[in-house]
Amino acid sequence: MTHVLMVRANEESINTLEDLDGKIVAGQLASSYEKELRELDARLKADNKKRLRELKLYQSFPEMQVALANRQVDAVAISTPMAAVIMKKRPNLFKLSAALGDKQYLAWATRSEDTALRDYINE
Repeated sequence: MTHVLMVRANEESINTLEDLDGKIVAGQLASSYEKELRELDARLKADNKKRLRELKLYQSFPEMQVALANRQVDAVAISTPMAAVIMKKRPNLFKLSAALGDKQYLAWATRSEDTALRDYINE
């Protein structure tokens, strides 16, 4: 799994992490996204003298999705699986921009007798 930036489908100015200079970016409160965005802001300031205009933190993804659609934020930090679900439900509204942070691996454990659940997850 990778964290990515999701932007409005018609957004042309955000293609790399450096393009976030002066932009308002949303993340989920107390999440790995928040940590990655704060680290990104620090790197931008140190390397390029650029910085995020503002980091807005939300309790949940639906709030961030609404803020992005309503132009309250310019980009949203989100996992690729969550972004895929949102973009499938609301096609042509959002698109993915740049990758954020390192790839992360997830795993789910099930009881050996729960073969239907295991097979569903593996699908």
